[in-house]
Amino acid sequence: MSDGVTSVLLVWPAEIPTSANSFTYHYVDFLEPIAYLHSKAIDVRHVDLGTLARLKQELYVSLLQRPDCVAIYGDVHMKTEVLFAVEVSKRLSPGSRIIVYGPLATYYGDELQRATGCYVSGIGDYESILESFALRDPRLLVGRRVDGRWLRGEELVPPDVGTFDPHEYQRLLELDRNRSQPLNVGFSVSRGCGYGCAYCRLTVEGNQKDRRIPVSHAIKYMSRLHSDGVDYFKLLSPNFGFDREWVKEFLGEVEALKCKWKCCTRPEYFLDRDVAARYRSAGCVSVSVGLEVFDQQDYGRIGRTSSLEKAYRGIENLVAEGIKVKCLVMLGVPGITVD
Repeated sequence: MSDGVTSVLLVWPAEIPTSANSFTYHYVDFLEPIAYLHSKAIDVRHVDLGTLARLKQELYVSLLQRPDCVAIYGDVHMKTEVLFAVEVSKRLSPGSRIIVYGPLATYYGDELQRATGCYVSGIGDYESILESFALRDPRLLVGRRVDGRWLRGEELVPPDVGTFDPHEYQRLLELDRNRSQPLNVGFSVSRGCGYGCAYCRLTVEGNQKDRRIPVSHAIKYMSRLHSDGVDYFKLLSPNFGFDREWVKEFLGEVEALKCKWKCCTRPEYFLDRDVAARYRSAGCVSVSVGLEVFDQQDYGRIGRTSSLEKAYRGIENLVAEGIKVKCLVMLGVPGITVD
Protein backbone atom coordinates (compact mmCIF):
# COMPACT_ATOMS: atom_id res chain seq x y z
CA MET A 1 0.00 0.00 0.00
CA SER A 2 1.37 3.40 -0.99
CA ASP A 3 -0.24 6.77 -0.21
CA GLY A 4 -3.52 5.03 0.52
CA VAL A 5 -3.70 3.57 -3.01
CA THR A 6 -3.94 -0.19 -3.36
CA SER A 7 -1.22 -1.68 -5.57
CA VAL A 8 -2.05 -4.67 -7.76
CA LEU A 9 0.36 -6.75 -9.82
CA LEU A 10 -1.26 -8.63 -12.72
CA VAL A 11 0.73 -11.61 -13.99
CA TRP A 12 0.39 -13.53 -17.24
CA PRO A 13 2.45 -16.69 -16.54
CA ALA A 14 5.18 -18.11 -18.77
CA GLU A 15 2.87 -19.41 -21.48
CA ILE A 16 3.29 -17.83 -24.89
CA PRO A 17 -0.08 -17.39 -26.64
CA THR A 18 0.16 -18.43 -30.27
CA SER A 19 -3.33 -19.67 -31.09
CA ALA A 20 -6.11 -17.27 -32.03
CA ASN A 21 -7.99 -18.11 -28.83
CA SER A 22 -4.96 -17.41 -26.64
CA PHE A 23 -4.52 -13.98 -28.19
CA THR A 24 -8.21 -13.24 -27.67
CA TYR A 25 -7.99 -14.16 -23.99
CA HIS A 26 -4.85 -12.08 -23.64
CA TYR A 27 -6.71 -8.99 -24.82
CA VAL A 28 -9.97 -9.60 -22.96
CA ASP A 29 -8.75 -11.27 -19.76
CA PHE A 30 -5.44 -9.49 -19.22
CA LEU A 31 -5.06 -6.19 -21.06
CA GLU A 32 -8.63 -4.96 -20.58
CA PRO A 33 -8.64 -5.56 -16.79
CA ILE A 34 -5.39 -3.56 -16.62
CA ALA A 35 -7.03 -0.65 -18.43
CA TYR A 36 -10.16 -0.89 -16.27
CA LEU A 37 -8.23 -0.88 -12.97
CA HIS A 38 -6.23 2.11 -14.20
CA SER A 39 -9.52 3.91 -14.81
CA LYS A 40 -10.47 3.26 -11.17
CA ALA A 41 -7.31 4.96 -9.86
CA ILE A 42 -5.86 1.65 -8.65
CA ASP A 43 -2.08 1.38 -8.85
CA VAL A 44 -1.89 -1.55 -11.26
CA ARG A 45 1.30 -2.96 -12.73
CA HIS A 46 1.74 -5.99 -14.90
CA VAL A 47 4.27 -8.62 -15.85
CA ASP A 48 3.68 -10.40 -19.14
CA LEU A 49 5.78 -13.55 -19.34
CA GLY A 50 3.79 -14.71 -22.36
CA THR A 51 3.32 -12.38 -25.30
CA LEU A 52 6.43 -10.35 -24.59
CA ALA A 53 8.38 -13.46 -23.51
CA ARG A 54 9.87 -11.52 -20.62
CA LEU A 55 12.51 -13.06 -18.40
CA LYS A 56 11.22 -14.42 -15.11
CA GLN A 57 13.62 -11.97 -13.46
CA GLU A 58 11.11 -9.23 -14.25
CA LEU A 59 8.50 -11.08 -12.18
CA TYR A 60 10.95 -11.45 -9.30
CA VAL A 61 11.79 -7.75 -9.32
CA SER A 62 8.11 -6.77 -9.39
CA LEU A 63 7.29 -9.07 -6.48
CA LEU A 64 10.15 -7.67 -4.40
CA GLN A 65 8.33 -4.32 -4.54
CA ARG A 66 5.72 -6.03 -2.31
CA PRO A 67 2.40 -5.20 -4.04
CA ASP A 68 -0.74 -5.39 -1.91
CA CYS A 69 -2.29 -7.90 -4.30
CA VAL A 70 -1.03 -10.32 -6.93
CA ALA A 71 -3.53 -11.46 -9.59
CA ILE A 72 -2.38 -14.41 -11.69
CA TYR A 73 -4.25 -15.31 -14.86
CA GLY A 74 -4.74 -18.97 -15.71
CA ASP A 75 -6.33 -20.72 -18.65
CA VAL A 76 -7.23 -24.40 -18.24
CA HIS A 77 -3.96 -25.60 -19.82
CA MET A 78 -1.73 -23.31 -17.72
CA LYS A 79 -1.87 -25.10 -14.35
CA THR A 80 1.88 -25.76 -14.05
CA GLU A 81 2.79 -22.19 -14.94
CA VAL A 82 0.17 -20.79 -12.55
CA LEU A 83 1.34 -22.92 -9.63
CA PHE A 84 4.90 -21.73 -10.26
CA ALA A 85 3.81 -18.08 -10.25
CA VAL A 86 1.85 -18.62 -7.02
CA GLU A 87 4.81 -20.24 -5.26
CA VAL A 88 7.22 -17.49 -6.33
CA SER A 89 4.74 -14.83 -5.22
CA LYS A 90 4.44 -16.40 -1.77
CA ARG A 91 8.21 -16.57 -1.34
CA LEU A 92 9.15 -13.12 -2.60
CA SER A 93 6.14 -11.14 -1.42
CA PRO A 94 4.75 -13.01 1.62
CA GLY A 95 2.47 -10.15 2.66
CA SER A 96 0.63 -9.95 -0.65
CA ARG A 97 -2.86 -11.34 -1.08
CA ILE A 98 -2.93 -13.66 -4.10
CA ILE A 99 -5.81 -14.48 -6.43
CA VAL A 100 -5.89 -16.82 -9.42
CA TYR A 101 -8.47 -15.75 -11.98
CA GLY A 102 -9.54 -17.04 -15.37
CA PRO A 103 -10.97 -20.30 -16.77
CA LEU A 104 -8.61 -22.38 -14.61
CA ALA A 105 -10.27 -20.92 -11.50
CA THR A 106 -13.75 -21.28 -13.03
CA TYR A 107 -13.40 -25.00 -13.67
CA TYR A 108 -10.90 -26.05 -11.00
CA GLY A 109 -11.44 -23.46 -8.26
CA ASP A 110 -11.78 -25.90 -5.35
CA GLU A 111 -8.69 -27.82 -6.42
CA LEU A 112 -6.70 -24.60 -6.74
CA GLN A 113 -7.78 -23.45 -3.30
CA ARG A 114 -6.69 -26.72 -1.73
CA ALA A 115 -3.37 -26.73 -3.59
CA THR A 116 -2.42 -23.09 -2.99
CA GLY A 117 -4.59 -21.59 -0.26
CA CYS A 118 -5.11 -18.60 -2.56
CA TYR A 119 -8.27 -16.79 -3.51
CA VAL A 120 -9.93 -17.73 -6.81
CA SER A 121 -12.24 -15.82 -9.12
CA GLY A 122 -15.95 -16.52 -9.01
CA ILE A 123 -18.88 -15.03 -10.91
CA GLY A 124 -18.64 -11.73 -12.82
CA ASP A 125 -16.36 -9.95 -15.26
CA TYR A 126 -12.71 -10.26 -14.31
CA GLU A 127 -12.34 -6.47 -14.12
CA SER A 128 -14.99 -6.30 -11.40
CA ILE A 129 -13.63 -9.37 -9.59
CA LEU A 130 -10.14 -7.89 -9.42
CA GLU A 131 -11.53 -4.53 -8.29
CA SER A 132 -13.50 -6.27 -5.52
CA PHE A 133 -10.39 -8.18 -4.46
CA ALA A 134 -8.17 -5.11 -4.45
CA LEU A 135 -10.64 -3.05 -2.42
CA ARG A 136 -11.61 -5.96 -0.11
CA ASP A 137 -15.31 -5.56 -0.85
CA PRO A 138 -16.90 -7.68 1.93
CA ARG A 139 -20.10 -8.18 -0.09
CA LEU A 140 -18.24 -10.09 -2.77
CA LEU A 141 -15.75 -12.13 -0.76
CA VAL A 142 -17.27 -15.59 -0.29
CA GLY A 143 -14.74 -17.60 1.69
CA ARG A 144 -11.72 -17.85 -0.61
CA ARG A 145 -13.80 -17.09 -3.70
CA VAL A 146 -14.16 -13.55 -5.02
CA ASP A 147 -17.25 -12.60 -6.97
CA GLY A 148 -17.82 -9.49 -9.02
CA ARG A 149 -20.58 -8.22 -11.25
CA TRP A 150 -21.27 -8.17 -14.95
CA LEU A 151 -20.20 -4.76 -16.19
CA ARG A 152 -22.49 -2.63 -18.29
CA GLY A 153 -21.39 -2.14 -21.87
CA GLU A 154 -20.40 1.47 -21.29
CA GLU A 155 -18.08 0.39 -18.45
CA LEU A 156 -15.88 -1.79 -20.66
CA VAL A 157 -12.46 -0.25 -21.25
CA PRO A 158 -10.38 -1.18 -24.33
CA PRO A 159 -6.68 -2.04 -23.89
CA ASP A 160 -4.36 0.90 -23.36
CA VAL A 161 -1.74 0.69 -26.08
CA GLY A 162 0.70 2.14 -23.56
CA THR A 163 0.71 -1.21 -21.75
CA PHE A 164 1.62 -3.39 -24.74
CA ASP A 165 3.25 -3.17 -28.14
CA PRO A 166 1.14 -4.45 -31.05
CA HIS A 167 4.36 -5.19 -32.93
CA GLU A 168 5.19 -7.88 -30.37
CA TYR A 169 1.99 -9.66 -31.31
CA GLN A 170 2.97 -9.54 -34.95
CA ARG A 171 6.35 -11.09 -34.19
CA LEU A 172 4.74 -14.05 -32.42
CA LEU A 173 2.05 -14.53 -35.07
CA GLU A 174 4.63 -14.53 -37.83
CA LEU A 175 6.76 -17.08 -35.98
CA ASP A 176 3.73 -19.29 -35.34
CA ARG A 177 2.24 -19.16 -38.84
CA ASN A 178 5.43 -18.55 -40.81
CA ARG A 179 3.94 -15.67 -42.73
CA SER A 180 3.58 -11.94 -42.32
CA GLN A 181 0.50 -10.59 -40.55
CA PRO A 182 -1.15 -7.17 -40.78
CA LEU A 183 -0.63 -5.01 -37.71
CA ASN A 184 -3.78 -5.55 -35.68
CA VAL A 185 -5.31 -4.92 -32.28
CA GLY A 186 -8.25 -6.65 -30.62
CA PHE A 187 -10.75 -5.27 -28.13
CA SER A 188 -14.14 -6.21 -26.72
CA VAL A 189 -17.16 -4.72 -28.44
CA SER A 190 -19.43 -6.94 -26.37
CA ARG A 191 -19.48 -9.45 -23.54
CA GLY A 192 -21.96 -12.22 -22.83
CA CYS A 193 -24.42 -14.00 -25.09
CA GLY A 194 -28.13 -14.61 -24.72
CA TYR A 195 -28.29 -18.02 -26.42
CA GLY A 196 -27.07 -20.12 -23.47
CA CYS A 197 -25.62 -23.00 -25.51
CA ALA A 198 -24.87 -25.96 -23.27
CA TYR A 199 -21.27 -26.35 -24.47
CA CYS A 200 -20.28 -22.69 -24.08
CA ARG A 201 -17.94 -21.29 -21.42
CA LEU A 202 -20.26 -18.28 -21.05
CA THR A 203 -23.13 -20.53 -19.99
CA VAL A 204 -20.96 -22.19 -17.35
CA GLU A 205 -19.99 -18.76 -16.02
CA GLY A 206 -23.55 -17.42 -16.07
CA ASN A 207 -22.47 -14.75 -18.56
CA GLN A 208 -25.67 -14.85 -20.60
CA LYS A 209 -26.61 -11.23 -21.21
CA ASP A 210 -25.31 -9.44 -24.28
CA ARG A 211 -23.61 -6.20 -23.18
CA ARG A 212 -22.15 -3.80 -25.75
CA ILE A 213 -19.88 -0.81 -25.66
CA PRO A 214 -21.43 2.28 -27.26
CA VAL A 215 -20.67 2.45 -30.97
CA SER A 216 -19.13 5.89 -30.44
CA HIS A 217 -16.60 4.39 -27.99
CA ALA A 218 -15.60 1.68 -30.47
CA ILE A 219 -15.20 4.13 -33.36
CA LYS A 220 -13.18 6.57 -31.25
CA TYR A 221 -10.78 3.81 -30.16
CA MET A 222 -10.38 2.43 -33.67
CA SER A 223 -9.90 5.90 -35.15
CA ARG A 224 -7.11 6.72 -32.70
CA LEU A 225 -5.24 3.49 -33.39
CA HIS A 226 -5.87 3.71 -37.12
CA SER A 227 -4.16 7.09 -37.18
CA ASP A 228 -1.15 5.42 -35.48
CA GLY A 229 -0.81 2.80 -38.20
CA VAL A 230 -3.13 0.01 -37.03
CA ASP A 231 -5.08 -1.09 -40.09
CA TYR A 232 -6.71 -4.31 -38.87
CA PHE A 233 -8.98 -4.85 -35.86
CA LYS A 234 -10.29 -7.97 -34.15
CA LEU A 235 -13.72 -6.99 -32.86
CA LEU A 236 -14.01 -9.39 -29.94
CA SER A 237 -17.54 -10.53 -29.22
CA PRO A 238 -19.08 -13.92 -28.43
CA ASN A 239 -21.73 -13.15 -31.03
CA PHE A 240 -21.09 -9.97 -33.00
CA GLY A 241 -24.35 -10.05 -34.97
CA PHE A 242 -26.68 -10.65 -32.00
CA ASP A 243 -27.76 -7.01 -31.56
CA ARG A 244 -28.95 -6.07 -35.05
CA GLU A 245 -29.55 -2.38 -34.28
CA TRP A 246 -26.06 -1.99 -32.77
CA VAL A 247 -24.51 -3.69 -35.80
CA LYS A 248 -26.44 -1.45 -38.18
CA GLU A 249 -25.19 1.67 -36.41
CA PHE A 250 -21.63 0.34 -36.24
CA LEU A 251 -21.48 -0.55 -39.93
CA GLY A 252 -22.69 2.93 -40.81
CA GLU A 253 -19.96 4.58 -38.74
CA VAL A 254 -16.94 2.31 -39.33
CA GLU A 255 -17.05 2.47 -43.12
CA ALA A 256 -15.56 5.97 -43.10
CA LEU A 257 -12.41 4.74 -41.33
CA LYS A 258 -11.38 2.66 -44.35
CA CYS A 259 -9.86 -0.02 -42.12
CA LYS A 260 -10.16 -3.81 -42.08
CA TRP A 261 -11.74 -5.84 -39.31
CA LYS A 262 -12.96 -9.31 -38.43
CA CYS A 263 -15.53 -10.71 -36.03
CA CYS A 264 -17.18 -13.89 -34.78
CA THR A 265 -20.90 -14.60 -35.08
CA ARG A 266 -23.55 -17.07 -36.27
CA PRO A 267 -23.75 -17.96 -39.98
CA GLU A 268 -27.55 -17.73 -40.16
CA TYR A 269 -27.31 -13.94 -39.81
CA PHE A 270 -26.18 -13.88 -43.45
CA LEU A 271 -29.14 -15.64 -45.09
CA ASP A 272 -29.68 -12.38 -46.94
CA ARG A 273 -26.63 -11.78 -49.12
CA ASP A 274 -27.20 -8.05 -48.82
CA VAL A 275 -26.18 -8.33 -45.16
CA ALA A 276 -22.89 -9.94 -46.14
CA ALA A 277 -22.39 -7.22 -48.74
CA ARG A 278 -22.97 -4.54 -46.10
CA TYR A 279 -20.34 -6.10 -43.84
CA ARG A 280 -17.86 -6.20 -46.72
CA SER A 281 -18.42 -2.57 -47.74
CA ALA A 282 -17.86 -1.53 -44.10
CA GLY A 283 -14.41 -3.17 -44.06
CA CYS A 284 -15.11 -6.70 -42.81
CA VAL A 285 -12.61 -9.15 -44.34
CA SER A 286 -13.07 -12.23 -42.15
CA VAL A 287 -15.86 -13.83 -40.11
CA SER A 288 -15.52 -16.79 -37.76
CA VAL A 289 -18.79 -18.69 -37.62
CA GLY A 290 -19.95 -21.24 -35.08
CA LEU A 291 -20.81 -24.21 -37.29
CA GLU A 292 -19.92 -26.62 -34.42
CA VAL A 293 -21.17 -29.93 -35.95
CA PHE A 294 -22.00 -31.42 -39.36
CA ASP A 295 -25.26 -33.29 -38.73
CA GLN A 296 -28.69 -31.75 -38.16
CA GLN A 297 -29.52 -34.24 -35.41
CA ASP A 298 -26.34 -33.23 -33.59
CA TYR A 299 -27.32 -29.58 -34.06
CA GLY A 300 -30.36 -30.20 -31.90
CA ARG A 301 -28.33 -32.25 -29.42
CA ILE A 302 -26.08 -29.30 -28.62
CA GLY A 303 -29.04 -26.94 -28.24
CA ARG A 304 -28.89 -25.08 -31.55
CA THR A 305 -32.35 -24.05 -32.75
CA SER A 306 -31.39 -23.12 -36.31
CA SER A 307 -30.51 -25.56 -39.09
CA LEU A 308 -27.36 -26.63 -40.89
CA GLU A 309 -29.03 -25.73 -44.19
CA LYS A 310 -29.31 -22.11 -43.07
CA ALA A 311 -25.77 -22.15 -41.73
CA TYR A 312 -24.39 -23.37 -45.05
CA ARG A 313 -26.40 -20.76 -46.96
CA GLY A 314 -25.05 -17.99 -44.74
CA ILE A 315 -21.50 -19.21 -45.28
CA GLU A 316 -22.03 -19.32 -49.04
CA ASN A 317 -23.20 -15.70 -49.04
CA LEU A 318 -20.15 -14.58 -47.08
CA VAL A 319 -17.81 -16.37 -49.48
CA ALA A 320 -19.67 -14.95 -52.47
CA GLU A 321 -18.95 -11.45 -51.13
CA GLY A 322 -15.24 -12.19 -50.80
CA ILE A 323 -15.24 -12.44 -47.00
CA LYS A 324 -12.95 -15.11 -45.57
CA VAL A 325 -14.86 -17.62 -43.43
CA LYS A 326 -13.40 -19.60 -40.56
CA CYS A 327 -15.69 -22.38 -39.38
CA LEU A 328 -15.52 -23.23 -35.68
CA VAL A 329 -16.13 -26.95 -35.15
CA MET A 330 -16.27 -29.00 -31.95
CA LEU A 331 -14.90 -32.51 -31.61
CA GLY A 332 -15.78 -35.01 -28.89
CA VAL A 333 -19.25 -33.71 -28.05
CA PRO A 334 -21.03 -36.33 -25.88
CA GLY A 335 -23.42 -38.46 -27.93
CA ILE A 336 -21.76 -37.72 -31.26
CA THR A 337 -20.07 -40.73 -32.87
CA VAL A 338 -17.28 -41.05 -35.43
CA ASP A 339 -19.87 -42.01 -38.01
